[in-house]
Amino acid sequence: MVVYESEESMRRNPADTGRFEKSWNALKNAGIEVGRFMCASPEDLPEGEAAEIVAAKGMDSLPICLYQGVSIAVGEYPVDQDLADFLDAPDGT
Repeated sequence: MVVYESEESMRRNPADTGRFEKSWNALKNAGIEVGRFMCASPEDLPEGEAAEIVAAKGMDSLPICLYQGVSIAVGEYPVDQDLADFLDAPDGT
């Protein structure tokens, strides 16, 4: 799982950002890695679905979460249930 975000996307919805930050840290502590990449411009995204979304909708479409190369969240961070389901996180994580 990979999340592409920007400083602006983090500021736009601080509650969502804070929730995801806590979840990301819990996953990391459980040994589950979720890649996070800060993007300042469309050129910072590698080729693929995230770059196509940003090309079509602009940087306001960040954050974008991809799981196995397919978007599961656009314009918001993935919800905790999706993180648990997609990443097989242990109960209580």
